Amino acid sequence: KDGGVDGSDASSITLTAGQNLDLVVDLPLEVDSSGLQCGDFHIHTRQSADAPDAGLLKVRAAVADGLEIPVSSEHEYIIDFQPVIKKLGLTRWAFGMPSEEFTTFTWGHFGVIPIQPRPDRPNRGAVEWTGKKPPEVFHTIAQLPEKPVLIINHPRSDGFGGYFSSVSFDRTTVSGDPELYSDEYGALEVFNDSDFDENRTKIVPDWFALLNSGKKIWAVGSSDSHGLRTSPTGYPRTCLQFGHDDPTKLSAYAVRDSLRAGKATISGGLYLTVRGPGGEQPGDEVKSSTRPVTLQVSVQCP
Repeated sequence: KDGGVDGSDASSITLTAGQNLDLVVDLPLEVDSSGLQCGDFHIHTRQSADAPDAGLLKVRAAVADGLEIPVSSEHEYIIDFQPVIKKLGLTRWAFGMPSEEFTTFTWGHFGVIPIQPRPDRPNRGAVEWTGKKPPEVFHTIAQLPEKPVLIINHPRSDGFGGYFSSVSFDRTTVSGDPELYSDEYGALEVFNDSDFDENRTKIVPDWFALLNSGKKIWAVGSSDSHGLRTSPTGYPRTCLQFGHDDPTKLSAYAVRDSLRAGKATISGGLYLTVRGPGGEQPGDEVKSSTRPVTLQVSVQCP
């Protein structure tokens, strides 16, 4: 049906399980991101051994592309982009926070959001994992004062970089090697420098298996940018609901809490706004005694 807001197309469709439907729509060339701020939780600088870029370059690139929350994610080292943002005079447009990609050489890579630098400790307080198994390390991280969200980065990577690959995660049983698998994590990096089509049969089914088993594990999308020339920051990005657009009002814990609550939508250019029949948004639970359930989906494109 025609008659959408601001001249856009509005239509009602009914889908059944397993049904595919192709729609041709006109998209306005702008994205309304009111109340949202978008983050990239996986950005490397030359503080990581395999990345050539300075932090100053990464922050400039992130802000130039409209990314409000660029997050450093160094291998085995903790830094914070916020001092760089302040030095550049960009606090009106961006907020930085410290994190780490703890990088095992046996069973995966993981984002810790947030973790504060501890200058008196090796690698500024990087998570100690050597000689330990994942359940012990995951539980230790959960007990940190920051109460961080643990993100499974690129879970299906080859070699030792992918946790789900390393522990032989099974979508049917929603478990893995009993000595190595733990579900004490909060988010899954479903999109790593990639899009939905690339992950349709790779990682998206893992995430759906977790959700269908009743586990509220949320999805994030990040760039995993090492070299800016070939992997720009913010593609994809995780857009969080804060109800305001002011980075100066953010804190590491506000970002953590929004992420933990699943108040997020992943974007690689397109932006989807979804509302349930009672106004539910991402992270909320839709409860209905009737079928079918109607969701309102709006798609925006720059």
